Amino acid sequence: MAAQLDARLVMARIAAMKQLRSMLPSDAAVRGVVAAIAEPFYAAAENHSSSVDAQLLKALTAAVHSVSSSATQPSSPLKARLVALTPPQPCVSVNAGADAVARRRSQTPPAAPFAVDALIVARAGPYAGHPLAFRLVFNAPYLSSPPKIRCRTYALSWLFTGVALSDRGDPVAMRRCGVEFYKFLLKKSSSPFELGTVLTALADALEPGAHPFFAMSAAVHAGRLGVIDKFASLGLAKLLPSTAQTAFRADGLRAALESGALPRGALPPALVAALLEAEQLRAAGSDSSAASTLRELCEPLDAELFAVDLFEESFAAALLADVDAFEATGLPVSRPNSMNKYGVVVNDVGFEHLITTLQRFVLQPLASALYGGRAGGDPAADFDAHHSFVVRYDAAGGDKHLAPHTDDSDVTFNCCLGRRGFEGSGLVFCGELGRPDHRKHSHTFAHRIGGCVVHLGSRRHGSDTIVSGERCNLIVWCRSLAWRDSRRGAEVDYGAEASPPDVVCVSYQHDRDSGRFRPYPDAAAEGAFRGRSWCPPRGKEYPGFRDEEGDPARTVVNVETSTETMEPSSSSRSTINPAFIFLFVTGLSGRWS
Repeated sequence: MAAQLDARLVMARIAAMKQLRSMLPSDAAVRGVVAAIAEPFYAAAENHSSSVDAQLLKALTAAVHSVSSSATQPSSPLKARLVALTPPQPCVSVNAGADAVARRRSQTPPAAPFAVDALIVARAGPYAGHPLAFRLVFNAPYLSSPPKIRCRTYALSWLFTGVALSDRGDPVAMRRCGVEFYKFLLKKSSSPFELGTVLTALADALEPGAHPFFAMSAAVHAGRLGVIDKFASLGLAKLLPSTAQTAFRADGLRAALESGALPRGALPPALVAALLEAEQLRAAGSDSSAASTLRELCEPLDAELFAVDLFEESFAAALLADVDAFEATGLPVSRPNSMNKYGVVVNDVGFEHLITTLQRFVLQPLASALYGGRAGGDPAADFDAHHSFVVRYDAAGGDKHLAPHTDDSDVTFNCCLGRRGFEGSGLVFCGELGRPDHRKHSHTFAHRIGGCVVHLGSRRHGSDTIVSGERCNLIVWCRSLAWRDSRRGAEVDYGAEASPPDVVCVSYQHDRDSGRFRPYPDAAAEGAFRGRSWCPPRGKEYPGFRDEEGDPARTVVNVETSTETMEPSSSSRSTINPAFIFLFVTGLSGRWS
């Protein structure tokens, strides 16, 4: 069967390459399209001289100016569809070397790759009235090959087959353009790689009837937007006026506060002052001083666990009141993950632009200051996606605790919104996934309203049982595509445990020996998880290890496909060669040629 599949994939690739070759002027252009699909999105430029980078930047700057000017003309295909377009900027983070190590880099002198961000809206259909943000990354001489393109908005917009080739770590929405889009683009013009042509193709792809495959995701997206629009029309929320336009156009924290993209009074004055000072220091080229300014504001709980006062209590109360109002409407609710049965995904309520602004100007600089110097790469290299949700723990009914797990995030911000008077429900922290102390207790964090705990997504943690009252938290899973495209971000090197785990760190959902340390919470949980766990991986057990049945060899689990996250985790992200996935995807590409 495997040999037959390999043969089909090879034939599919040959067919797809022939098709691309017939549509492009040279083999170099074909390679450029393949690179745009399969390379790490932020791959560092190779063998570029400063003069080549300067020429690329000059050409992109001129192209942005030309497109921005012409888009206002009545005859322009981008009229009323191109909402905003940014000048080209050096990408903040890049993947470099054989291991594609993720690093933030200096912005001077400017060097490829360069990013251009665009805000695009359709004239009709589900994408009308709700602009989508796209990032275009250029890493080759302008017009010689297409840019890499990724939708930055959480749109459930699988606009293009092949989106996930190197965005393998972004399960919230597959956002990267693939084979189908580039074929769609190549049919648009004899100069398909011009910026205006690319933006027009993106806008056309959002219109109804553009392509059979695009229509599938548009229908799903329409349902999500219908809920958001209905809630907004009821006038129950106080924090929703932040729009895609205001969020997109803000170029710093001060602008975000002045425009309303981030509500005034949301953040403690000390945090605002430190963030503004850090922005000035970074603009002056003093990144280390900026990081020190922000680190001084954070309380270290251990080497990679921090606490910070993130919200004013009044803002926490307002946000929680909006979530309460949404749940009271009876509109369809997206639950946070596979483990929390109560709560709501705030991106599906209409808060995406607010959280995106918070991530850009507050969470990103904080995370970079706390984790930027980490050996092996930077998990906070450049956040370009988030999964944000409110969870509820209620002693009177609903979720009461959460078993130890890791998050499908690179850095997690967990902020308490309320309510006053709850008892218990502390957050128990253990070690990082893969380390020998993975199941050893490190710290128990006591939540307080407005306070936030910051940790790596790969850090095992769980929630103690709530004793009384209700605790509600906003959790933002921040994701960095540059980190996930790096070898360190995609793989976990497991170390052998030296001794039995601490009981508070044992997870009945993931650990092969959990029944030896604590009982299952109920019969349903035991039936679902007993004998199906994976941790510790085989060969990494502590001396004297016995699984739940007392047999060290009874449970056999493939570590490569195991996970202990609420969603597919960094520990189980695919390490399949992008070229292999390309073969499969191109096998689909001939269906609508």
